[in-house]
Amino acid sequence: MTSSSAHRHPRRARSLVLALSLGLGLGLLPQGATPFLPAPTAAAASLADVVTPSVGRGYQLTVDGTRLHGTTQPAGTVDLLVTSPPAIRAVKVVIDKKVVGESTDVGRDSRGQHVAAVPVDLSALAGRSTRVHVQLTYLSGSTHRLEAAFRVAAAASTPAPAPAPAPAPAPAPAPAPAPAPVPPPVVAPAEVGVPLTSFGAVGDGVTDDTAAIQKAFNTVADGTTLLVPAGKTFRHTKVLRLSRPGITLAGSGTLLATNDASSSLLVQGSRTTIRDVTLALSSAPQRRGTWDDMKLTVLSADDVTLERVRVRGSAAAGVYFWGAKRFRATDLDVRGTKADGIHVTGPSSDGTIVRPVVRDSEDDGVAVVSYAQDGQPVRRVTVTSPTVLGTHWGRGVTVVGGEDITYTDIRVERSNAAAVYIAKEPGWKTFAPVRVKVLGGTVVEANQSTKVDHGAVLVWDGWAAGPGQLRDVVVQDLKISGTRASASRQVGFLRTSGSTGSGVQLNRFTITGGPKNLLTSQVGKADLQADGWTYDGQPVCVVK
Repeated sequence: MTSSSAHRHPRRARSLVLALSLGLGLGLLPQGATPFLPAPTAAAASLADVVTPSVGRGYQLTVDGTRLHGTTQPAGTVDLLVTSPPAIRAVKVVIDKKVVGESTDVGRDSRGQHVAAVPVDLSALAGRSTRVHVQLTYLSGSTHRLEAAFRVAAAASTPAPAPAPAPAPAPAPAPAPAPAPVPPPVVAPAEVGVPLTSFGAVGDGVTDDTAAIQKAFNTVADGTTLLVPAGKTFRHTKVLRLSRPGITLAGSGTLLATNDASSSLLVQGSRTTIRDVTLALSSAPQRRGTWDDMKLTVLSADDVTLERVRVRGSAAAGVYFWGAKRFRATDLDVRGTKADGIHVTGPSSDGTIVRPVVRDSEDDGVAVVSYAQDGQPVRRVTVTSPTVLGTHWGRGVTVVGGEDITYTDIRVERSNAAAVYIAKEPGWKTFAPVRVKVLGGTVVEANQSTKVDHGAVLVWDGWAAGPGQLRDVVVQDLKISGTRASASRQVGFLRTSGSTGSGVQLNRFTITGGPKNLLTSQVGKADLQADGWTYDGQPVCVVK
């Protein structure tokens, strides 16, 4: 979780961590119920480790942008993309003890990860479940093994040829009809506007274009579209500020920050639109947490629209809303952030986020967080069809304080802690969650970390003295599979001493595998409803 106040009160932030540590040490929080995460470490994975299924710690096996583990692949040739944080010189792919692909062609992606694409023919595995082993050879000659389980679809059947019909007298040919007119191909209209190069920006990825870009932002009139041309990379070394209202920034080019401490595109102008632009960071050696180093910050601006924006690396959150009103974000693609992928906080309200995809965040995937110090909670935000793939520290989708917050059709895979987390926290001093809903979706392999005991879903009323009462929380219609088996539970509703959270509904969970303890709760039927659960295909009663 990203703190909006870290840059304003760094000493207080350290005091909160110290107070939390003392609280844990003195047993002030319920045994086994503390949902706080330990501080992330920079320790590298041992070369002797087998990373299964190769998501987390930076290693990945993906096909068409989706992790291989747990998927169904076509019975043909697929391109397996192997990603490794350390430098590698060769990749070998083995299925059923046979080498099915090798490559020494290793490149680098936008985050500096080492990647190799290996074509793999799956035709002989049609209709089978199988496991792939990938051996990485490092520059030193040592090796590391990744593995993933997946299924290959049945091969399409080919119908037997029909017998040739007996020849018949050929009828006189009918006159050929006039050919139907062929409609012209539909081509998306090109963006019309003023390119950044008109203001002196070069876009070669080397020249510092900060001054030219900022000049464009400061001088164009309301209603102007500024273009980031395709194939151009505009390097900037300071925060870029979009403060004038009504500006559209569009185009498939890239704004590349090379100073992680001042790397944000900061939007303060109302009615701003950003469309199809890639926002990248060359490197992030440490986690930060101010408005200047979130990759895209929307700060107290109304009616902002984000469409198909891609974030590739951030020293803090990838996309950060503070005090934004009536915002709409569609098809955000966020990867490789040091903090939350998407973070909504401050007195933000009346926003929609549709089909976001967050990969490899080092904290929560999509988070709504309401800090008491901001005076009022986040209100009326809807997140539709979010996908969170592999959090290295943190949860999948969260509401840590907020009113009338709704998630629908979630997909969370391999979250470090809980996949779904709804809480009122003492450490960050947050408002209570009120009228919060998580409606439908899939959770796979939640709570990967053995250092935090969340399970797949956790509702936690953890701050009795804080503003508001946790109430009217609904989580329902989730398919949960593969939760870490050593977790103490699948789902929890926990209250700290003096808390009175109520009106929690956890209904229609379909659970497969993972811990046999399905629900841990410190409340009774008066405050909790949990109906319609199944475990490994059998109906179960979890509240008696």
